[in-house]
Order: sequence, then structure tokens, then C-alpha cells
Amino acid sequence: MIRYLVLSNIAIFLYYILYKTLLQNDTFFSLKRLFFISALLFSMVFPFVWWAELCIETPDSFSNFSVLFLNNKANLPTTGVQNLPTQINWLSVLYSGCVGVLFLQFLVRLLSVFRIKRNAVKTTINGQTVYISSQKFTAFTFFSMIFIDEETAENEETLSLILRHESVHQRQLHSLDTIFTEIVCIFFFFNPFIWLLKKEIMLNLECIADDFVKQHTSNLSAYQYAIVNTTTHKTNLSFINQFNISNLQKRIIMLNKTTTNKKGLIKYFSIVPIAVGLLLTSHLSVAGTTLNGSEVLSVLNDKQVEKKKELLILEWTKMDIDLGEVPQGVPATATYEFVNKGKTPIIITNVKTSCGCTTKEYTKEPIPAGQKGIVKATYNAKNLGKFTKTITVTVNDKNIAKSQLRIRGIVVKKK
Repeated sequence: MIRYLVLSNIAIFLYYILYKTLLQNDTFFSLKRLFFISALLFSMVFPFVWWAELCIETPDSFSNFSVLFLNNKANLPTTGVQNLPTQINWLSVLYSGCVGVLFLQFLVRLLSVFRIKRNAVKTTINGQTVYISSQKFTAFTFFSMIFIDEETAENEETLSLILRHESVHQRQLHSLDTIFTEIVCIFFFFNPFIWLLKKEIMLNLECIADDFVKQHTSNLSAYQYAIVNTTTHKTNLSFINQFNISNLQKRIIMLNKTTTNKKGLIKYFSIVPIAVGLLLTSHLSVAGTTLNGSEVLSVLNDKQVEKKKELLILEWTKMDIDLGEVPQGVPATATYEFVNKGKTPIIITNVKTSCGCTTKEYTKEPIPAGQKGIVKATYNAKNLGKFTKTITVTVNDKNIAKSQLRIRGIVVKKK
């Protein structure tokens, strides 16, 4: 059992590194889907390939023992087995317990989908069966069922784009990939690379659907706005689609990426030498080259995967605006501009004012590199005297501090 887990997890580690190194930025999304499924299946199966040889060959450690076939049952010893002490493999018990708990959690999440279905309104939109729920959540698909919330259903343009996206998940049965990946994660829960691989698998499934919409829509900006609007600040009730700002950012990058040259297909053949090497490793471990568990863990710990992350660079033209004298009762507006100086699209995820007397407007669609975005703050100017109000702006990178904008001035009597 230990041998199987060690070999399988080494395979998962190697295929994750291969993907991050060579394949991550490709636009061959369907081919990457095949790569992920093949890598997981191979990782689970290949340690068994040479077990037949293990069963046939007799280990040297038993060469000094003779086997007697006795016809007289009375000659067989009966006390030896009875005197053996019972030993509990606590490591196996712990592993089984963790797998059991994770599997129960998986079933609970699975049942939550049917609970949403039971409480949702079933309808048909453009020939597609859709379940509309009063709960606020990110749209998702489970096999043939498409789930959206009422807010998404109210906007016809957004609804059309989101349904086109979800129909790809429906037709291509992406739910099978998701469930299979979840099950693999349960059995290899202790390997951090399986969770990282799962994240990439989920992202790639979204990219497949995004790419289809991209090819069948003339307004890519509207679609980008739709996925931002229907994803940000919403709850993910199901494991079927697991979104976060980081994944949303990557999706938008891939949407704007040019198609990878077909010469890049040759990189996918790199899966073959890794598979051959793993098979040889499995063979050697059976033939007598044993793997020491602590040594394997040491190797894994020494392999540090550096995650390259491009930080967003946000540059404001002004962050403090003095409006001077403002007539009482006449709303005063300050406009703040910023430029995306980085290489990654910027998404304003939240704008908060210091009081209800100040309203705000801001650019809601993704701001590409080199482009400008704006935030407007309007003070109602009802109270006489000096005023200072703050506007807090949050973007799609937790490493960037929230921007604190300020609007100030003095309200005077209207002449």
C-alpha cells in the first residue's frame, strides 16, 4: 500500500511540474483536458503494472524455508497462529478515517446540488432547461442541469452569454472530470500537488467554455464584463465550479491571449518519457530496489515550486482632490483616474465610501495593461462647513494595498 501511494504521488508531482513548466500558457484547452485525465489515470494505474512479476518471483529472504504439503491434518500445528499478537496499523486507520471524512463531505456537497434543484424554478430559455434559484450564487452546471440565480436571469444580455458558456459544460460533460478529480483528491489528500492540479483542471474547464463563447460572440468585452459581474461577490454553493478572483484573473488573461502556434503541440509528447521513467521505477522497486518513504518525502520537500506571479501595478493621477467652495445642496463630484502599469488586467472588486452622503461610480469591466480606469465620488453637500470624505478602492490582487482616495472642500450657502 505504501509503495503504491509513493509511486502514484511521485507521478502526480511530475505531471504537475510538467504542466506548469511547458503547457500552462497554451490555448490548446481541449488537449490539456485530455492531458489532465490521462495523467491522473496513469498515476493511479501504473504502480500495478509490475505486480504480476512480484507475485511470481520468490524473494531471497524466503530461500532458507521449505514448504511441506501434509496429507495428515493431525500433523499441522494449531497453536502457532493462535499465539500471534494482534497488531493494529494505526497509520492505515488514520488514512482510512481521513478518506472517510472527506468522502462524506463530498457527498454532502453533491447533495447540495439536488437541494438547490428542489427549491429552484425549472424553466426553458432558448431551448435549454434552466433552474433559477432565489439564492445568490455563481452560475454552474451539473451534467444536464444548468443553475443560475435570479439576478443573472434578469439581465437578458448577460443571461444569453452565461447560458452559452454553461451549455459547453453541459454538452462536453465536464461534470465527469470534476467528480473524477474530486475522488482522486480524496484518496491522495495528503499530497499538496493533487490540490494544485485540481485547481488547474477546474480553470481549464472554464477556459474551454470561455474559448467557445469567444469564437461565437462579436463583443468580447461584454462577455468579460458578464463573467466578472456574475462571479464577483457571489457564493459558490457547489463544488462543480469553484471560482475566486485569482482564477477569474487568469480566465481573462487567457481570453485575451492569441492562439498558440500548432508547433507547440510537440510539447505534449513529453508525457511519454515521464510515463516510461515511472514504469521503470515501478519495475525496479518490485525487483528489489525499494523506496524508502522518508527519502521520498525528503526529495519532495527539496523540490520547491516557485510560483511566478505578476503583481498588478496601479498608478493614480490624483488621490486627494480639493473641490474648494461648493454651493449648499449642489452635488459635487471628484473624478479619480488610474493607469494599469502592469501586464495583467485590473478589476475593481469593491469601492466603499466613508458615509452615505457620498455616492460612487467606477469602471466595472477589466482594465487591460496600459489602459485607464476611473472612480467618481459625489458628495451631496447638504451640510454647511468643511468636509473630508474617503473612498476605499479594492482590486483583484490581495498583495496590493487598498487605495485610499480623499475628497474635500467647504460647503457654503448657495447664492
